[in-house]
Amino acid sequence: MIANQSRLQSTIETRLRDLFGGAISGIVSIVYCVSYAAFIFSGPLAPWLGYGIAATFISTMIGALVVALRSSLPFTIAGPDSSTSVVTATLVAAFVEWLLANGAANHILEPTLLLMALSAVLVGILLCALGLARAGRAIRFVPYPVIGGFLGGDRMANGFRCQPGHYRHAACRCQH
Repeated sequence: MIANQSRLQSTIETRLRDLFGGAISGIVSIVYCVSYAAFIFSGPLAPWLGYGIAATFISTMIGALVVALRSSLPFTIAGPDSSTSVVTATLVAAFVEWLLANGAANHILEPTLLLMALSAVLVGILLCALGLARAGRAIRFVPYPVIGGFLGGDRMANGFRCQPGHYRHAACRCQH
C-alpha cells in the first residue's frame, strides 16, 4: 500500500514538473514569436504586424507539432529561432523594398506572406533532402571556431539589434 502511494506521488510530481516546464517553454515561445514578428514586420509592413504575429504563431505551432511527433528523442521541443528570423527579416526587407520601388505599395502584405511561405517550404525540402542523403555527418568537417564564430556573431547581432549607435541590421527600420 505504501509503495503504491509513493509511486502515485512520484508520478504526480513528475507530471507537475512536466506541466510547469511545458508552460515555461510555451511562454518563452510566445515572447519569441511576438518579438520576431515585430522584427520581421517593421517599416512598411508595420501596419500588418497582427498578421505577422499570427503567421509566427501558426508556423511555430506547426514546427513544434512536427518535431514532437516525428523526433526520435521523446523530450525534444521546438520553437522559433533567432538565426532564421534574422535571415527572414533580411529577405522580407529586401523584397518589400523591391515591391515599393516597382510601384506595388498597395499590395505588399500578400506577396510578402507568400514569399515567406515559399521560402519555408523550399528550406524544408532542402533539409529533408540533406537528411535523406545522410549529409548531417559532414558537420564534423566544419571547424569549431567557424561554428563558434557563427553562433557568437548571431548572439551579438541579436543583442545589438536596433540600439542607437550600435550594429543595425539591414531589415531594422527603427526610428531614433
